[in-house]
Amino acid sequence: CEESKEYLSIDQKCDNLIHCLDKSDECNTTCGSHILSNIFLKMSAWVIGILAIVLNCKAMVKGGRTLNSCKTDPAFCNNCLVIFIALGDLLVGVYLTVLSSFDAYHGAGYCLIQLEWMTSNTCKGLGITCTLGTQISLFSMTALSLLRVIGVKNDMVAPRKISRKSYFKASWMCLLTIIVSLTISILPILNAFEDLFVNGLTYESYN
Repeated sequence: CEESKEYLSIDQKCDNLIHCLDKSDECNTTCGSHILSNIFLKMSAWVIGILAIVLNCKAMVKGGRTLNSCKTDPAFCNNCLVIFIALGDLLVGVYLTVLSSFDAYHGAGYCLIQLEWMTSNTCKGLGITCTLGTQISLFSMTALSLLRVIGVKNDMVAPRKISRKSYFKASWMCLLTIIVSLTISILPILNAFEDLFVNGLTYESYN
């Protein structure tokens, strides 16, 4: 150990158990950890995250403008769902970009604050953001696919024009998607459900 000068056996170094108060047996040049473990993940997260933010913002703006020109009920509902898919992907892009920023900020020092980071509100918030984004995209694509199937089934029927019912149906689909996605995102961090979603435990052990 660097601070206490205590000697450890070679088996106690980099064994994923903390034996030194300064964590020097686990946080060193040999086995120190980062939030993103290798350069490929780091570069991929930056590129995908930034592109997802830029392109999906553009898609949402374009989709919003397209809504004003929709003349039929199916076209209006389809465009609403496309916007929601872009929103979900945007949230995932925000997650990747923020995570990459924290990785760049902490660097090798992440090893020293790993337990604090994994239990922090920031980490929980990023987890909620990522799950929320993926669920919004998933449910929106599912709803869009169902609408397309219904459209193919009724391809010989003239599409209905936009009415109040169209706005109500689109609002109902979007609201339901948000509620279900948000519920799925928040459930894992609630104390009542922690035993169902925890996939590992980490303890500080100083021997």
